[in-house]
Amino acid sequence: MAIFLTILKVIGIVLLVLLSLIFFILIWVLALPTSYCVDFAKGMDTEPYPDGKMHLKATVALFLHIVSAKIDILEKNRTLKIYVFGIDITNLKSKFKKSDRDEEKDPVEKPESVDEAETAEEPELSENLESVEGTEPIDEAETAEESEPVEGAEADTVDETDSSPDSFSEEENTESKRKGLKLKSVFGKIKEVSLNIKKKLHNISDSFSHLQNKGDSFYYFIVADETGEGIRFVATILGKILKHIRPRVVKGNLRIGTGEPDTTGILFGAIGCAYGVGGKSIKAHIQPDFEEAVLEGRIYTKGYMVLGYLTYLALRVYFGQEFKDLRKEYDKFTKV
Repeated sequence: MAIFLTILKVIGIVLLVLLSLIFFILIWVLALPTSYCVDFAKGMDTEPYPDGKMHLKATVALFLHIVSAKIDILEKNRTLKIYVFGIDITNLKSKFKKSDRDEEKDPVEKPESVDEAETAEEPELSENLESVEGTEPIDEAETAEESEPVEGAEADTVDETDSSPDSFSEEENTESKRKGLKLKSVFGKIKEVSLNIKKKLHNISDSFSHLQNKGDSFYYFIVADETGEGIRFVATILGKILKHIRPRVVKGNLRIGTGEPDTTGILFGAIGCAYGVGGKSIKAHIQPDFEEAVLEGRIYTKGYMVLGYLTYLALRVYFGQEFKDLRKEYDKFTKV
């Protein structure tokens, strides 16, 4: 009985240690800030990016930089590195894989020496020479008589190859039938393609009309009194999330253009809103280009976020009564 109690005691202590460790890690993840840093450059002719190519470097650090991940993108080349206590885990994985591959490789068998290969070929050559010497010579006269063609045979073959007009007519009929079948298959394919195009155009017109009806109903869904309170609640929570994750440092110079004046104006309207949210932390000079589609310059951003606060906001939205009412109205809207 005492042994059984000691076993239960040990199991309880181990479970308590594991649960406390998991709880400590969760509190650490949720309470400690997660920092991020993004460095983007394109079309630069100065250091540290003198080649003018597109560079993007992003870093995310957890647990007071104990765990971090770095992404480096150069045009189409991408590299990802994960560090724990400053040690590159991805490099360790590649080393382990290389060692495993080297162990799996079988040793290469050494080829036989040249002398052994020559000695193995010598008896075969001697046997061939003996067989050639043992053969009797062939008379030239016999070969000449055998090679002379027979005149009667040639005449028979010529007569057999001569085709009658009936065979020509049959060949012409088969060729005409083949051509007719080919034309029928081509016309059938053209008919199928035309029917498919007609169906696709009909489906596109139906989808456009359906989207138009959906757009009208969605507008009435947004402006309705039943959904207004839920939309305002979700919008306020979303604003708090964006304000919390906003970068604390933004600096650099950029020249941006979409190639069209209207879309460039819309883009810079959104950038102006971002300036209003960021406040004094944004010290970047962004120049619009209303004529060309261009993205040149360098920008550096840095910030942090607390995952516990974001989790609290997400749970507040999910379990809030306003969001539940909004979901009910949205279900009614989708069923219509």
